[in-house]
Amino acid sequence: MLIERLENIHWNQAPKIISLFSGCGRMDLPFHYAGFKLVWAIDSNLYACQTL
Repeated sequence: MLIERLENIHWNQAPKIISLFSGCGRMDLPFHYAGFKLVWAIDSNLYACQTL
């Protein structure tokens, strides 16, 4: 799986990502578990933004 492969990489710094059309953030969660840092997220749905 992707998470197992990313866990074996030794990063000097946490890689940064942005999330477009992020909804409530469920697609961002695996990146968080893999050590990525979410620096910006956006969505047009008010309720999704409030959840995130």
